[in-house]
Amino acid sequence: MNTEIKIPAQVYGKDHFGKYAILKESPQFRRYAGIAGTRVQFQWSPGKSAVYPPVWVQFALLGEERVLLYCFEDAGQDLKGRPHCLRKIVGVCSYQQAAQISAALVDENTPLEHDVDDYGTWRICVPSWLEGPQEYERPQTRILRKGDKGAYTIKFPSPSKKPSGSGQKGNRHIPILLVSIFLAFGGGWVAHMFWNNNKVNHEHVKNGELRKQSDQLRKELNKEKNLRENAEEKLRRISDILREEISSAMDTVDEKSEGPGCD
Repeated sequence: MNTEIKIPAQVYGKDHFGKYAILKESPQFRRYAGIAGTRVQFQWSPGKSAVYPPVWVQFALLGEERVLLYCFEDAGQDLKGRPHCLRKIVGVCSYQQAAQISAALVDENTPLEHDVDDYGTWRICVPSWLEGPQEYERPQTRILRKGDKGAYTIKFPSPSKKPSGSGQKGNRHIPILLVSIFLAFGGGWVAHMFWNNNKVNHEHVKNGELRKQSDQLRKELNKEKNLRENAEEKLRRISDILREEISSAMDTVDEKSEGPGCD
């Protein structure tokens, strides 16, 4: 018996025009879209005519208990007959969901049933016995299912260089205390800048989403305004017609009520 895991996701691949584009996207995933596009770089290698097996990757996010889950698939030939078109599915899941999916991907030969619906919800079926406990350790960024290792190239962001320890032994020109203070200040500054950069990226994604919502609301308000103005114009026309008909009717009544004159 299987358990269905549902996570918000985005599907990226070639559309019916043969151009790479976002094919599906969940509204809940949009705040992660900018981050997800830069964290893992993947490309299929040319050479073989057969379709390559998929590659699964997880990337642990800093600052929140969430994991980016990637599935890179070989979509076959494009409209021009070129093989190995990339189809990328990336979603965001909790630590528990990441642990369940990771456990299901241990065996390379076991297929994992999954699909993304029209609303951008990624449905992944895993064995029910993998539900396990509710608490998990922080997942590590790693390849969950490697597929054919010679069929692709993959790159992760380079880790930040850690500051060195104390000064070199025998260096008498710089006091050890001064070096320690400098390193402590420098490390704190780097951490602060890194935190600020992540915050700015998050705010940028959030502001972009707010702008989209604002534009959509403005369009809807303009549409409502146009409908209201059209309705008011129709009411004015109907009022004018009714006023003319009433006036005409009153004139007719007045004419009929007038009898022959008396000398």
